[in-house]
Amino acid sequence: MPRYAGKSKKFVDDRILAQVDGPALDRQICDELFERDYTLIGGQIEDWRRAHRH
Repeated sequence: MPRYAGKSKKFVDDRILAQVDGPALDRQICDELFERDYTLIGGQIEDWRRAHRH
């Protein structure tokens, strides 16, 4: 799928939904969510906040 530079998230969502059938997309979303390690996110957010403080 090409990059859609300058396009909104809504536009990209609509393009994905038009090209991928619902059950396949549902499965891919579930797989991605289960692969994430939510135990690490707190530290990553704090690191990002420290790096972006003014």
